[in-house]
Amino acid sequence: MHGVPFRYSYRNLFRRPVRTGLTVIGLSLLVALIVFLAAFGRSFARAIRIPGDPKTLIVLSKKAQSFEFSSIAPSELDIMAVSFDEELEMGPDGGSLLSSEVYHFLTVTLPEDPKQETRRAIVHGIDSDYAPLMLTGFRLREGNMPEESMFELIVGGAVAAKLKANPDWMGIGDKIRIREQNFRIVGIFDAPGTLYENWIISHPEDLKTVLGRRDYSFGRMRVADGVDMDALAKKINLDERFGVRVLRETDYFADFNAGFDHFRQFSTLLAVLLGVAGILAGMNTMHNAVVGRTREIGVLRVLGFGKRKVLLAFLVESLTLTGAAGIIGMAIGWVTNG
Repeated sequence: MHGVPFRYSYRNLFRRPVRTGLTVIGLSLLVALIVFLAAFGRSFARAIRIPGDPKTLIVLSKKAQSFEFSSIAPSELDIMAVSFDEELEMGPDGGSLLSSEVYHFLTVTLPEDPKQETRRAIVHGIDSDYAPLMLTGFRLREGNMPEESMFELIVGGAVAAKLKANPDWMGIGDKIRIREQNFRIVGIFDAPGTLYENWIISHPEDLKTVLGRRDYSFGRMRVADGVDMDALAKKINLDERFGVRVLRETDYFADFNAGFDHFRQFSTLLAVLLGVAGILAGMNTMHNAVVGRTREIGVLRVLGFGKRKVLLAFLVESLTLTGAAGIIGMAIGWVTNG
C-alpha cells in the first residue's frame, strides 16, 4: 500500500483552525524574536567596532579612562608636539602630527523638527585637516569640511538613524542646534564599520566656544616609522611636565569594544535559550497533538498503513506548520532589522 496521501496531512491543518492558527502565531513570534536578537548582537558588534590605527597614540588626562572624562590643557599638547617632533610624523601644517580634539555627549535639537524634540548625540571636534588622517575609515561623501569660526559641522551617514530623525532634516544646508548656537551642516561622511558614523563633527575651537571650555578632551599623535611606540608612550607617561596617560589607539579601542561585547554575548545567549525553549515547546505541542489523535492513528493502522507511513504523514503536517511559521517569523524579523 502506498503512503498516506499528502492532501490528508494538509487537510488536517484546517480541521482545527484555532489550534493551527495559535501554533503558527506562537512559533512565528518566537522565530522573529530569535532573528531579532541574533541580528541585534551582530549589528551591535559591527556598529561599535573601531579597530584603531596601529601607528597612533591616544593622549588622555592622567586619571581619565575615556574621551568623555578627559581634560588636557592646550599648553600641554603644544609642548608635547614640540618636544617629540622627531618621533612623530609631519602634519599637514608642517608641524608634528598631533591632533587636539574635543569630545562630548550632548543634547541637540534640529530646527527643522516641528516638535523640537531634544536628542542625545556624540559631538566631536577635530581640525578639518586632521580628520581624514586620524579617523579610521573616514571618507567625506559629499560637501566640504567645517571651517573654524563658521560654526559648521559634518554628520556621519548613520546619524539620522541614531537620532531617530527625518533624514530630510539633516541634509547639507540644514542646521543642528548645540546649546544656543545653530551649526550649519556642510558635509556628510562615511566611516564603514565604525562608531564614527554616529558622530557629529565640527571644528574644535567652535565647540570650545559654544561649550565655554578652554581645554581639549584628548589628543592623538601619529608616530613616525621606526619609532618604538611603547617606549615613546612610557617616556611621555614618566615626563613630569605632563599630567597625561598615553596608550596605543588599538589598545584603547580594544578595551572600549570589550566592554560592549557583553551586550552582544547576552543577546546571543538569549537567542540560544529562546531557541531551546522553542524546541521543547514544539515537542510538547506535537506530543499533545498526537496523544489527542490516537483514534485517528488507530483507524489509519486498521486501514493498512504502517507505522512509518503514519509517522511520515504527521511529520509532513508538522513540518508544513512549522515551515510556514518560520517564514512568517523571519519576515517579521527582517522588517525590524534596520
